[in-house]
Parts: sequence; structure tokens; C-alpha cells
Amino acid sequence: MFEFRFSKDDWPADPGTEGIIAEWKVLVGDFVNKDDLLFESVFVKTNIEILSPVSGTIKEICIKKNELFKQDTIIVIIDDNTDVSDVLTSDNDAENKEPNETYEIETGLTVLEKKSISGIRKTISNRMTASWLNAPQVTEFINVNMDSLVALRKGKNDKSDNNINIGYEDFIIKALALGLEGNRDFNGSIINDEIMIFGEINIGCAIDTQDGLMVPVIKGSNQKSIYEISELRQKLTKKANAGELLSEDINQGTASISNLGSTGIDSFTPILNPPQICILGIGAISKQVQVINDDFSIHQIARLCLTFDHRAVDGFPAANFLISIKEKLEVPDQLL
Repeated sequence: MFEFRFSKDDWPADPGTEGIIAEWKVLVGDFVNKDDLLFESVFVKTNIEILSPVSGTIKEICIKKNELFKQDTIIVIIDDNTDVSDVLTSDNDAENKEPNETYEIETGLTVLEKKSISGIRKTISNRMTASWLNAPQVTEFINVNMDSLVALRKGKNDKSDNNINIGYEDFIIKALALGLEGNRDFNGSIINDEIMIFGEINIGCAIDTQDGLMVPVIKGSNQKSIYEISELRQKLTKKANAGELLSEDINQGTASISNLGSTGIDSFTPILNPPQICILGIGAISKQVQVINDDFSIHQIARLCLTFDHRAVDGFPAANFLISIKEKLEVPDQLL
């Protein structure tokens, strides 16, 4: 018997994350050849097709559709000593298909549509629920004067001859990455009650797609130029919208950002992307009146929202970390 499971070396996602069965392509009793499609799974909001490593008969499906699994969990058992000629047609199909049960809930309201929480939406639901329940999350806010950055970005894009339109998000990714260099306690994850601080700085960028929220990763963000960050972010965004992200595009993130600035939202409380320790939210840039040296003046202001895991870090270091990001954005030449 062959017990199919993902070992540590085969796991296509970060440690501590879970996969979910999106759809089974076989039933108990089916004969499969090596490299036949067994099932589709979702890891960190990305669908991956899983092929059979052996030929044989499906003896047991251990993880059902929409159920979660971890590393080393037995997912399916295959009798790899079976010859295809020994497989007889049976009623297994009827016995092993999942029951199509419906439950009517009396609401007294007209239900226009019912949507099943499954696939990528199920993964997002489980991850966000686990994040909220497992991590004591605190969000701190700070206003940033973006006057210099607005002018710098416009000047760079006006003079650009490489067809790369640098976004505000690219500067903030770089500022966050450089801020993490001096605040390493935020560049990590909590896995199995251990705080792991990483040497690499890889920023995950939350992207809203038709299939749900995706978080591709810009690896080595602190070592890349603004142009490199912008080009890679735009490529990953296109892949996310086309449903073409690979496991290497979404793994090994050490911190994340969530940008709602383009929607006009001023501030919000982003939820941690588990098992990471921090996520930075970006609000809209808007003209606001400020009092400087007792004089009123109008400036371009954006609000940053830093959510962190209070198990790993405290509020005062988080404030200093957020201030360091603000200082870099207000003197943006250092980000080039």
C-alpha cells in the first residue's frame, strides 16, 4: 500500500500553513496510472494539481473535499500492487460520492442566492479565522507627509524611458523592507510556539482578484531597486489576476502589506497573514490641513496602519518601527 502525504521537503507552502482539498478527481475503487490527476488542492490561496506518484487502485480517501490537511497527513491510500485487469466495475461510485445534502434555514427573508464557502474562499476563511483567534492583534496608526514622495514619483515617471510606472506601493514596500532591517523582531513568524526571525526580507503584497485575495511575495525586497520592485510587483499582479501564480510566487513571505489607498479608504485594521508577525496597511493619499509652527498649510497625507502579533512584540517597539517607515517615506530619496 502507498500512503500519499506531503513530507517536509515536498510541502508546497510555508511551514505552519495548511492545505485544503478543492476537488477530488478520483473515487475509491478507481484505477490510476502514475502521473494521473488525483486531486486539486489550495495552498495559501493558490490552486495546485496533484498527480499520482504510483499506479494502482484507490483504496481510501482520507481527506474529503473542503477539508484541511497538514504536512505528513495521509491524504489518500493507493494499492500499488493492483493490476488494472483486477479492477472490476462496482457500485463504489455511488457509495463514495459525497452526499448532496441541503439544509433549509428559516430566516423569514427572501434568499436571492446561496454561496458555498469552498475552494480558495474556504482557504481564506480558515486562514483569517485562525489568524484572528490565535494571534492577539494590535494595530497602530501614523500619518505620513507624502509631499516629497508625490513629487519624486511624478518626476521619475515623467522621465522614465523603460515603460515602468512606479506606484506609491513600490516605495512603501521598499520603506517597509528597509525598516525591517533595523527592526528584525518584526521580520518573522510564530510557528509551533516558537518565534522565528528570518535573515531574508520578503514582502507579500495582498492583491484582490476575481478568485479572492492573493499574496504573492517580492523576495529580497530590501536589496531591490524601486524599478525592480515595481516591475516584479506588476508581473506578479498580472499572474495573480490570470490565476497563474506558482507555489514559489507565494511562499517564504516574512511580512506583508495591504493597500486600500486606491479605493479612497483612509485607514483600516489589516489582519495578519499567518504565521507572520506583522502586516502594514496603506490608506489613501489626500490633501489635509496641518498646523506647522502655528501656521495652517495643506499637505498630501497618507495613514499607515501597522498590525502586529502581540505575542512576539510589544507596542512601544511597534511604534518605533512605524516611525522608522514614516521617516523613510518623508525623505524618499533614500529609497531609490
